[in-house]
Amino acid sequence: MVITFSYTDGDGDIGSDSADNIFLLDERNLQIIASYRLPNDNNHPEGSYRKGEVQLIVYSGCCIYNDTTFAPCVANPNQLRDTMKYVLEVRDRSGKRSNRVNSDNLILECN
Repeated sequence: MVITFSYTDGDGDIGSDSADNIFLLDERNLQIIASYRLPNDNNHPEGSYRKGEVQLIVYSGCCIYNDTTFAPCVANPNQLRDTMKYVLEVRDRSGKRSNRVNSDNLILECN
């Protein structure tokens, strides 16, 4: 799956040469399931307005069950589907977090 989002950074301090700064969380438990690096753009000096669009390749999530006798990501004959959302967050170099953005509902096949 591909997730596309746009960003606007008024401080110009988004991006990093060494650390991940885009985080994808599972809305069901708010665990980070993937992280990505938006590279620093040296053509935009810090303090200057910056905006852009990012596309992320995201691999499938897995089912999480209320019935704890089944481990997550293992087929469960008692629950054939699960619903989830991804939550996206970006952090700038000063550590400020963006507003969190939720994906639409995703239906997962659990069998």
